[in-house]
Amino acid sequence: AAHPPPPQPHATPRLPTAAATATPTLLALALASPAFAAANDAAAAAPGPLAALLAALETAVSAAGPVGGPLLYAASYAAAVTALVPASPLTLLAGALFGPVLGTAVVSAGATAGAAAAFSLARGAAAPALAARLGGTPAWDKAATVLRAASGGGGGGEPSFTAAFRLVALLRLSPALPFSLLNYALGALTDLPLAPYTLATW
Repeated sequence: AAHPPPPQPHATPRLPTAAATATPTLLALALASPAFAAANDAAAAAPGPLAALLAALETAVSAAGPVGGPLLYAASYAAAVTALVPASPLTLLAGALFGPVLGTAVVSAGATAGAAAAFSLARGAAAPALAARLGGTPAWDKAATVLRAASGGGGGGEPSFTAAFRLVALLRLSPALPFSLLNYALGALTDLPLAPYTLATW
């Protein structure tokens, strides 16, 4: 007698597919946000003010000494990431000031701290502004649904650490999503816990 086929397990969201689906919707939200326009305006501004700020930061870091200097630089980098300031000049300056090893450590610490701050702001002080600007739009609703389902939070429970970590890590690999803007999008659109988000970002 033929054996009946084994029961098929319930389908669960696949993170690579979900990340690929969420990428264009998150990008649409980023492009529609006033923060994107502000960041572009800052990047397109005359290089004089930026050069002056970098020179002032270099002077302050040098005066802070071998311990305080890297700490001050990491804090400044975190503030820039949170404020959506283009961080490429700061990354290059870190390498020039501290060398490749310490410079990488300083940038990594600053970027991770800034990402965690932006993620938290998107669920706190910045949440009303984000919701007023983008809430209820098709892209917002689609991205929220996909990301919450992919992270395991679609049923109202908190996403697992592993699922949250994998989703953030996959989205970080997408070159289409700016690092600083993705921090706010993930904070506003998902139920991801802070710990796996921060670890995957680092």
